[in-house]
Amino acid sequence: MNKAGKSKGNSRTNKLNSKVDLFSNPKKKALALSVSLSILFVILVFSLVKVGFFSYIGFLFSPRGEVLVGTIPIEDGLQDVQDIPKGEIRFRLNKTVTFKDGYSMGDIMLENPKACEFDLEFSFYTLDSELIYVSPQLKPGEYISNDKLKKRLKKGVYECVYKATAYEEGARMGDAGGYLTITVES
Repeated sequence: MNKAGKSKGNSRTNKLNSKVDLFSNPKKKALALSVSLSILFVILVFSLVKVGFFSYIGFLFSPRGEVLVGTIPIEDGLQDVQDIPKGEIRFRLNKTVTFKDGYSMGDIMLENPKACEFDLEFSFYTLDSELIYVSPQLKPGEYISNDKLKKRLKKGVYECVYKATAYEEGARMGDAGGYLTITVES
């Protein structure tokens, strides 16, 4: 009976020792830790993708629209901005702006015509007066084809107000405005 009792005790001790061995061996401990951390990392990345975290980060680091010299590559409204009376603010812009999603660049299409005597800065606001876009100042003969919003909008159609502010040698000379529609597709 003593032998049987000892062998049962030894068997239990051996099983307990084998479990302890897994974490007492530094190589096995490092392997178990690596596997656990890898699984946690995969779960974390998957969760962040699901909530759109990487799209948000991309929004923060995606470049602004490029200011180009020339005219917006569409003919609509071109005749109205070729001969501008002195002191008058005229410009061309897209009144139906579309964004693929709330983080990407959309077809803003803003133009300060060559015949305008002022530098122009464009601002977009939601109808509840929240500022969602500000362009860089465009000199006469410059335009922006695509740009991103200052504030992320969720999927939907937004009625907005735009304002074009005129500057001459840094001094604000006046502004003009109107309505536009912004669509965020997803």
